[in-house]
Amino acid sequence: MRYCLIIWLITFTWAAVADNRIEQLMQIVSQDRKDARQVDAMNELAENVASTEVEKALDYARKAEKLARQIGYVQGQAKALEVLGTIHAFQQQKHDDAAEYFTDAYKIYYKAYQEGKLNKSVLYDFITKKIIPAFQLITGKEEDLPRRAKRAVKIYKTLQGEFTPVLAEIAALREQEIRKRDSKLDSAKNALDSKKNELLSKEEELKRKEAEIQNKNQQLNSNKQRQFQLARLNVKLGDSLRRSSDSLKTTMDSLAQMAAHLKVTTETLMLHEIRLQQAAVKALEEENRNLLLQEEKKKQQRIIYLSLAALGAAAIIGFLIFQNYRSQKKLNAELTIQRNELAQKNIEIEMQKEEILTQNQNIMQQNAQIEAQRDKIHAKNQQIIAGLNYASRIQSFMLPSIEHIQQSIPEFFAFYKPRDVVSGDFYWFGKVGEGAATQLIVAAADCTGHGVPGGFMSMIGNKLLDEIVYIRNIHSPEQILNELHKGIIKSLRQNETRNNDGMDIAICVVHPAKQKVTLASAKNPVIYIQNESLCEIKGDKLPIGGVVTEQRDYTLHEIDISQPTMIYMFSDGLQDQFGGPEGKKFMLRNLRNKLAAICDKRIEEQQEAIVQTMKKWMEGYGTVHKQLDDMMLLGFRVGGAPTATA
Repeated sequence: MRYCLIIWLITFTWAAVADNRIEQLMQIVSQDRKDARQVDAMNELAENVASTEVEKALDYARKAEKLARQIGYVQGQAKALEVLGTIHAFQQQKHDDAAEYFTDAYKIYYKAYQEGKLNKSVLYDFITKKIIPAFQLITGKEEDLPRRAKRAVKIYKTLQGEFTPVLAEIAALREQEIRKRDSKLDSAKNALDSKKNELLSKEEELKRKEAEIQNKNQQLNSNKQRQFQLARLNVKLGDSLRRSSDSLKTTMDSLAQMAAHLKVTTETLMLHEIRLQQAAVKALEEENRNLLLQEEKKKQQRIIYLSLAALGAAAIIGFLIFQNYRSQKKLNAELTIQRNELAQKNIEIEMQKEEILTQNQNIMQQNAQIEAQRDKIHAKNQQIIAGLNYASRIQSFMLPSIEHIQQSIPEFFAFYKPRDVVSGDFYWFGKVGEGAATQLIVAAADCTGHGVPGGFMSMIGNKLLDEIVYIRNIHSPEQILNELHKGIIKSLRQNETRNNDGMDIAICVVHPAKQKVTLASAKNPVIYIQNESLCEIKGDKLPIGGVVTEQRDYTLHEIDISQPTMIYMFSDGLQDQFGGPEGKKFMLRNLRNKLAAICDKRIEEQQEAIVQTMKKWMEGYGTVHKQLDDMMLLGFRVGGAPTATA
């Protein structure tokens, strides 16, 4: 407890002194003096408040640097730059700015050191306590640093090449000073050793003389004591002889008196002993009489106690018999009541049994009805499932085969994962023209809804694309989208029914001979990666279908594919899927990052990477997330060498 109090007092005193010092510095700063003392006060204030009020510390240091520059106070300016570098390095982790401040401060310090205006210890402390720790803070972590912080590493390494010779120079000067100081210390040590030896020899001489003096004193004292003791013995011997003679005479007289007294005492003792024997006989007789009386009284008391105990036992036995009778009577009454209650409950149980039997019969009838209905539902489900499977087969026949597409675009893959048996997502491929006029058309569509409704829409969209491209010979992607929009409105009679169903779709047209791709998109984005650079073309915010206007103008985009280019088209089912460690959506950002990571791999590896990524996102974090929508992603590589069109 005492140590805790002392520590508290020291802490309190230190805090009070620190607060008092800060108040003094603020008074100096507030004065309108504009001199070196005010610069030093602002620098010290900045260092004191840097750990708690960073912005205020930066303000003090900047003002100190500005004032020092104005009045030509070089060392104060360097100190302000040092404080700014320290705050940026250790408080704000802004390593580039810190490196620049430290570099400016070093140049000023070094110039003052060369001119003999600065003590070498100030420069040495600045390098070893500020610059080197700031450099070590980011050394060994260069690969983890942001791009701007890596510039600080270069600055520090350049600065290290400049101050390393200076450190060596200061170290050499310090070593010379240490050698001079060690030489002076050796000389002083030798002088002290010689003086010490002189003192030791003098001390031994004094001890020897002191021993001789003590021996002489002891001899003198011994002679004097012997003479004095002989005189005392002579006196004591005379006195002892005189006292022995007187004592012998006195002793003889005493012995005579003791013999007479002993005779009288012996007679008195014999008489006293006779009297004691007589008194003891009387006492024994009296004690025998008292014992006989006490024994008689005890016999009478035992008889009385036994009589009382017998009466008490009889009373207790009678009370217990009465209590037992009452308890038995009460127990018989309770048993009678319980028998009546049991009889009543038996009657109720019999009635409940009959009721339960009736209910069981009703339940069995209901179970039979439920089983019949279940069989009907099962049969209908089987019919529905069979119909859906047949519809799925029809839809799969409608989709172009991957082998057919790869005859024209060898590096092509399709990740296609319907949520239900029938999908609302579909992809379409067409080839028109011959030779240099060959055009390869790829479409990826996400219809309204999924399952059966989405499947119907996909069939309508597929039929309309066949008609627009092959019958009406419309091959420009933005015109295909506009005609598809009109076809959906007409097919679903949306002008009459006000139906808003439709689809989001992107269409790419590859021109192998011209080394370009033209594309247009209704809402769905298209991503392409070329020379390790990822670009995203956002679709127009105009879906296909829905009654707004029949004429819609979609934007035509063009991509130069003279270099190998990876193109990705997809529906929103991937980015909207919930999963991951926090149960959140996959999001377009994660999809872009994944595509950028796999774009250089073979087509088969890319498809497997997408499959495994979505599987892990939905099932690999402890919770299995249900698929919410149809998923589709098309990827193909074109450009560089002419694309095969066979």
